[in-house]
Amino acid sequence: MKRKILSIAIASIAYASMAEARFFIGVDAGYTTAISEPKGRSVGNENIRFLTVNPNSWASAFRSKSRSDGQDTYTKKPYLGFNLGLNFGSEHFFLDDYLGIRVGGLIGYTNYKNITTKTNTSNSSLWKSSDKFREGCQFLDTGVNLDLMVNFWSNGAYSFGVFGGVEANYHYLLSYFNTMTEEKTRDVPTRHLLDFSGRVGISTLLEEHHRLDILAKLPIGSVVSETETKTYLIAILPTISINVGYKYIF
Repeated sequence: MKRKILSIAIASIAYASMAEARFFIGVDAGYTTAISEPKGRSVGNENIRFLTVNPNSWASAFRSKSRSDGQDTYTKKPYLGFNLGLNFGSEHFFLDDYLGIRVGGLIGYTNYKNITTKTNTSNSSLWKSSDKFREGCQFLDTGVNLDLMVNFWSNGAYSFGVFGGVEANYHYLLSYFNTMTEEKTRDVPTRHLLDFSGRVGISTLLEEHHRLDILAKLPIGSVVSETETKTYLIAILPTISINVGYKYIF
């Protein structure tokens, strides 16, 4: 299966190189949330493994969760955040501009946080007290992506269609804090993360040079690498992003 996927990717890039290459540079920004209850499989060995993300766990990124511990109730809200990015690359269209391949790279920034409220109710009265705990991450992002683009309508200067693809991202953890556990950036074993996500969206081209995208990035999995004495790559929480983007096509 892996060989088939690799063969398709290589064939796509080779085919794209025969089509007219149009380079682009652009920006995108959007909403980011983290999956608070990730589920999936671990594939690999004790030193390096791939942690998949089951789509059934995506819903936990958008809902609150409550649990009780004696007289205390903890209510954890969804993670809320944003991402900003600069992207660049090339797109290659053929079949009268109805089918294309887009290859790109990105440099960006991601920030997300959440609040957990602890509520205490005394059994002897109606008096309640509550405390709020905060958790948050900031990342510097870089990555590469490959999209298959399909236009429903195109006349060369204008087009409208959809796209889907994959993306590999490296993240450098700029900061982390959790006021409930009192953990900080220095308590994280390493600042390096590597993950993969699926890409799906809609795209329109205006006046031959201006492309507008609406994009969803959905997590596939993360790589964890460690030995008995050192950690090289960690997985924190997989994220979901909904972005809007603009690209200038040369």
